[in-house]
Amino acid sequence: EARPANEKLAAAIERKTGRWLPLIKEKCEKYGMSQYIPLVQAIMFQESGGNPDARGRNRNGSVDQGLMQLNNRFFKDPNIMDPAVNLDYAVKNIKALINRYGGNIVDIASGYNCGHAEGEVIGQKTLGIPASTKNHYVPGIIKYMSALGWQNLPERGNYGDTMYA
Repeated sequence: EARPANEKLAAAIERKTGRWLPLIKEKCEKYGMSQYIPLVQAIMFQESGGNPDARGRNRNGSVDQGLMQLNNRFFKDPNIMDPAVNLDYAVKNIKALINRYGGNIVDIASGYNCGHAEGEVIGQKTLGIPASTKNHYVPGIIKYMSALGWQNLPERGNYGDTMYA
């Protein structure tokens, strides 16, 4: 019997990120955002696939590092590759985005991908948000959160007619 696509995706997410779930829960509890555990897990799956040694070089020469792919221009801690350190910075960053965007998953995911936690408010504007974020990153996060059982996800994003689900 074939499993639904969402069930297969949930199993893949658990396989790749499940070992980090206790640490995700710990950091989310630390920052008072336990209800956002699926968001953090979805971002981790999107960013590194659960690989603590992941590194991604950007066109501008900067490097995204670790489980949550934190950019070395903004996160200069020498222990950034340590999963606990990496996740702590990332969850603190996500908390700032939650506070800024009032829980709007589209804006939170866009802000995380674009490095806007300390920057200018995105405010549902297409200006300054790369097409890859709108067309691939955000829909991926929403799809992964849905597979993890998150309710009340947007069917549409806040960028005109772009579909997100």
